[in-house]
Amino acid sequence: DSFGIRIMDSKRNEIATIGGGRDGTLRTKSVIIDAGGTYCLSRRAELSWTPEKNVRSFSYYDGTGAIAILGPLYAGNYTLSFWCNHSEKKPLEDSHAQFIKWSGKTTTKEVAFKIIDP
Repeated sequence: DSFGIRIMDSKRNEIATIGGGRDGTLRTKSVIIDAGGTYCLSRRAELSWTPEKNVRSFSYYDGTGAIAILGPLYAGNYTLSFWCNHSEKKPLEDSHAQFIKWSGKTTTKEVAFKIIDP
């Protein structure tokens, strides 16, 4: 029941979360994806640059009121992916049991991107 973003550099080192948080929680609609189906999730993300340090950071807004800031990002090659965890801690209510058929962790395919110096 958690969702996040992962950025890795070209040496497969995970980029750290250097900031973020949540001021409040917004409710989001549930999404039901049929087995073998796909779903497109469109959220806000920003790449910021601090010129005096020549350092970039990546900010991701998850739609629930939370932001995660990852960095520092320097010139180079990176990959980005999302992960989702679901652990069944208690029996599901009958109204939801038909939809959640698994427990565990899943990760999207990685998307490559490159940061270049200006």
